[in-house]
Amino acid sequence: MADPVSAAANIVTILVVGVQSCAHLVEFYQKLTDAPAEVRHLALWLRALQSTFSELQTLAQDPRFSDFQAHLPAGFDARLADCGADLRQMESRIRRVCTRLDGGKMLQTWAKVKHCFAGEQWSVRFSRRLQMYHSAFSIDLATIQM
Repeated sequence: MADPVSAAANIVTILVVGVQSCAHLVEFYQKLTDAPAEVRHLALWLRALQSTFSELQTLAQDPRFSDFQAHLPAGFDARLADCGADLRQMESRIRRVCTRLDGGKMLQTWAKVKHCFAGEQWSVRFSRRLQMYHSAFSIDLATIQM
């Protein structure tokens, strides 16, 4: 069995990476001028998930929760790993499509991003998964705070 302090540190590390990943993706989506509604919605869900991760990180580092791992609902670790994988995959897809955004190329870049996800409807699935992750982690946060 893992040391509770080590387990909590691992969770904090994953949460920090999640916060950073959300921030990077939000920054990307905010650079897209005249973005379609689906892009604005992705940015909103990413910001909400980022906020929830930040709150979970704060709780994990709170001395009152010395055994943070014991307070976590069942399935939390698996959800966190799945969410991290989805965020990394989205970042990877975006990085492959464009390395740099310049003012006049924003819409062209979005067209490339959308084309990259076309056919497989990945951005739609990613949006739904973001909503699910936000809801689940918000419930987890409320449960831990009880």
